[in-house]
Amino acid sequence: MARFYGVSGPIFGVACLGEASTSTLEVPSHRIIYCGGGGSSKTGVGNAIVAADLDESGLLELCKLDTGDELCSGVQVFRGCAVLVAVFGKSFRLCALVSLAPGMIAGPRESSIVVVSEDYVADFKDCDPSINCVTVLDEQAGELIATGGEDGVPRIWVVERRGGAIAACAAPRFTCVLATTCGGGHGAPVTDCAFSPSGHLLATSSKDGTCKVWSVGTGALLCVANAANAMPPPPASRHIKQRRNLNANKIIVRGCKFVGDSALLSAQRR
Repeated sequence: MARFYGVSGPIFGVACLGEASTSTLEVPSHRIIYCGGGGSSKTGVGNAIVAADLDESGLLELCKLDTGDELCSGVQVFRGCAVLVAVFGKSFRLCALVSLAPGMIAGPRESSIVVVSEDYVADFKDCDPSINCVTVLDEQAGELIATGGEDGVPRIWVVERRGGAIAACAAPRFTCVLATTCGGGHGAPVTDCAFSPSGHLLATSSKDGTCKVWSVGTGALLCVANAANAMPPPPASRHIKQRRNLNANKIIVRGCKFVGDSALLSAQRR
């Protein structure tokens, strides 16, 4: 078990960048990105996104992006593990892990995490935090990002490369365009989202007890799975207080994944 250094506070998101060979390690390592911190300026604890190599001896920190008062609550990676999607409350932005020594294997102090896009608002409900989930579709099938949050509306974004680069590290710049808003959304916050392997479908789960499958191209709703129909009834309660709790038997769908083009859901009875 490795201890996560570089973040003074809870860890809110971890993503694996895959194998990362280095000249200083004799065993295979895996490069990871993690984020977290104190949450805001009120706590006095800093927030950060950290890149590190993980092996049998623990974590070797490569670099860190100080996010100041902004708490990054989640990360996802795509584009051959070179670009990551970082979630900040209601919005997200793209960052890149770059080498400061071109042509060399990047080690500590030879890497940097840089912001390579603007900030994109992806949830419009008046609460904080808002975005609960983000997923990506890699460049082989098209560069797409899907988001879901407290307003219950799944959104699909197209990632495009802009002209020019960041001079200090030659990192490319990107822009995201809102391509599809899934019509109707959910009746409660979205808890998870996943693209199908083909890239034609998007599955979303929600606290409203359903899992929905959408067309990526049009945003049209294709089918709905109600978790209540697949779960056994709750046991009879012997306590009056439990029977009076209106939320005692509420079903929440916590996650969804694809196996081929079939969507699976994970539900929990509160």
